[in-house]
Formats: sequence, structure tokens, C-alpha cells
Amino acid sequence: MKKILFIGMILGMFTISFSGCGIPQEDYDAVVKERDEALDVKAEAEVKIATLEEQYNAAVTERDSAIKAKEAAETQVNSLINQKASLENELAETAELIPSPGRIILNRVIVSGDRSNQSEFRINYGSYFDHDDKFLMGDGDKIDSGVVLPPGVYSIDESDVGGWRDPVVKIEYPDDIPCYQGGKATINLAAGKSVLVTYYDSIPVSSGTLSIDQYNETHYYSSYSSPLKNSYQSFTPSVPSLKGVELLLRPGGRFPTSGMTSIVEIREDKPFGQTLGTAIASVSPPYTLGNIVWARFIFETPISLTPGNEYFISWYCPGAMYFSWIGSDNQPEHETNPYKGGAFYSSDGTINEEIDYCFRTLY
Repeated sequence: MKKILFIGMILGMFTISFSGCGIPQEDYDAVVKERDEALDVKAEAEVKIATLEEQYNAAVTERDSAIKAKEAAETQVNSLINQKASLENELAETAELIPSPGRIILNRVIVSGDRSNQSEFRINYGSYFDHDDKFLMGDGDKIDSGVVLPPGVYSIDESDVGGWRDPVVKIEYPDDIPCYQGGKATINLAAGKSVLVTYYDSIPVSSGTLSIDQYNETHYYSSYSSPLKNSYQSFTPSVPSLKGVELLLRPGGRFPTSGMTSIVEIREDKPFGQTLGTAIASVSPPYTLGNIVWARFIFETPISLTPGNEYFISWYCPGAMYFSWIGSDNQPEHETNPYKGGAFYSSDGTINEEIDYCFRTLY
């Protein structure tokens, strides 16, 4: 009985204590529920805020990427605009030299010697013209056949001028490989084709004592040529002036017994870049067919170079089996890339870093 009375007293005290807070149970429960709901809302808000922050950061990153992409696109557009302007300038400079279909255009360039010199040319157009086919031409003069020529064989002959070398004849847009010797070019003109013929005339230029700057003399008797096209070797000078170059050449089976002339140009920036200077060299007897010979090309005026920049030797091959340019090769048992300051380029401008032509630059 005493135990029951004690428990009753305890429960009574608990009831009195709880009710002493002044908050009815149902009100307390409502407050707790409201608090819990508020906490749930707060948690949901925090999740939404975190999601929004992630979305914001992603948007900022995307914006920054878009800005960089825009800047890169602007740089590319400006580069393309510059390239377009450069190509338009090149096109404007060469437009006059591009012949119309079915024509022969003759151009004369004096590489070294008296620029006022007049040389007589005979152009054999057959029976298609009623005018004199003899012309006097000076440096930079140009003659156009003027009409569409029918298919056939045509010839151009430059009269011998005392003291001048045999010309180098460069024939562009040929249908067949033409040949020339002693100033005469023979052209096989196909229907609707056009040909640009340039005669490069020169007198020998005194070289004096010269020193070698850049060179490659490593070879395994490998020879390369692209008939009626240019071949290229780049080099990096260490001196600011270029007076000449030497190329290691091999006369071929059609090489004239009287010898032959050949032409080089020095170009900047790329194989097809601006020409800084032109020189002609003669390879004359005595020589043994198939043997190799160093041909020396001396510029009438020294070329100014920037040491450390890359430049290109452009050699024009005058025809099949006339000349070839000696160089290294890429055989496993041989040294590859013997000249580290430049590279071999084929006629279409394709680089081969394992091969180098044999050359010397002179100052």
C-alpha cells in the first residue's frame, strides 16, 4: 500500500511539474512540429542554394571558356585576313605573268650584267603569223603570242651574245618535257595549253675569296631531281651576308657535251616565299658523265640575312637527265639528318627531315 502511495505521489509530482511550464501538451507538440518543419524547409533551402552555387560556378566556367574561344576565333580570323591579303598581293604580282589558254608568253630576266642589254629572240610560230618573228628584248620585257595557238611544236631561240653565259630557260605549264641547248627552247604545245617561258641571262660574277658558313657535305651518292621544277634545302645562317652558294650536282645522260647553266634563288620564310636573290652557274667540261661536281652560284649583289632565321635555297632542275642534286639518304645504315640547321624539301614543299641536300653557303 505504501508502494502504491509512493508511485502515485511521484506521478502527481510529474504532472504538477509538467503543467507548471505553462504550455499545454498539444501546444508543445505543435511548436515542435513547426520547428521540425522549419528545419526541413531550411535543409531544402540549403540544398537549393548549393545547387544554385554549382550552376553559377558552371556558368562562370562556361562563360570564361566562351571568352577564350571568342578570343581564339578572333585571332584565327585576323590570321586568315592577313593570309588572304598576302595571297591577294601575290596574285596581283603574278597575274600578268599567267598566260591565257593556248598561248606562249616569253619573258626575259637579266640576273647579272648590264640591265640595258638588248638581245634578239626568234620565235617560230610556224605559218600562223604574218609579222616578223624576231624581237629585241631587254630586262623584264615580255612578249605574248597574242592568239590561241593550235597544237604543235614551237621553238624560241636567243641569239648568242658575246661574254654572256648560255641562258637558263625556265618553262612553266608544259605539256611535255621540252629541251633546250645553247639558248634554244623547243615546246610541245597541246590543245588549249599555255606556256610561260622565261630566259634568265647573266654574265659571270667574280667571287674573290669566300668563306663557308653553313654546309652539308655528307652524301652516299644519292641524287634527286624534279624535272622542270624546283627543289629546296633550308639553312640557318650565322652571318648577316650571303655572297654565294655551292651545290653538289651530277650531270645526267642528256647533259650537253658543251656544258650547261643552272639557276638558284634564295627565299625567305618558306620554300615558295619571297625571292631575295638569284644566281646562275655554269657546269662545263672537263667532267666525267655521272660524276659529281660542286657548282658555284655567285650573287651579283650580296644578300642581307638575319642570323638565326631560316632561309631556303631553291634550285631549278632544267629537265630530265640533265642534272640531279646530290644529298644524303634515309637508309638505316647511313647517317640521317646530317645538317641540323635545315631540311630537304621536295618540289611540292613537302619536308623530309631525315635527308639533306649537299650545299655550302658562302660569305
